[in-house]
Amino acid sequence: FKEKKGLIRHDWEGNEKIVSFAPIQSTQWMLGVGIDVSELQEPVKNMRNLLVLIGIITIIILAVGVLIIIQYMVVKPVNIICDNLMEIAQGEGDLTKRLDVTSKDEIGHLSIWFNSFIKKLESIIFDIKENINSLNSSSEELSQLSTNMSSDAEDMTFKSNNLTKV
Repeated sequence: FKEKKGLIRHDWEGNEKIVSFAPIQSTQWMLGVGIDVSELQEPVKNMRNLLVLIGIITIIILAVGVLIIIQYMVVKPVNIICDNLMEIAQGEGDLTKRLDVTSKDEIGHLSIWFNSFIKKLESIIFDIKENINSLNSSSEELSQLSTNMSSDAEDMTFKSNNLTKV
């Protein structure tokens, strides 16, 4: 029994205790020290509760931060782009409007390419307008030429009729 030392759980007057014991050398005595299990667990429970609280607060702060970032860095720029597209589509088709490029992320790239597309579309419409003006001018010249030819044909018909009468 002198060589044994260890740890046991023991119920003492309704309280669970942990007792550590060891022999005292050169005597026949044993030294035992006991403590209530609840006293050992109390600091651990307090630490666990504090860590859970810190974890919950951290999650809430991160969630709010993510929502703010999403709102101002994604949703707001996309809504601005949608509003501008709707204004162009439902309005008078003002192709001089451009999107402001305020960032170098995907939203900024979307704005750059949208502006590029609108610039090309504006150029195509300008070319079509120029071609229509040229076509109108050619059409007027052709109409004038046709009128002159018709007038000359009537004049020749009149002259040939007069020759046949003579």
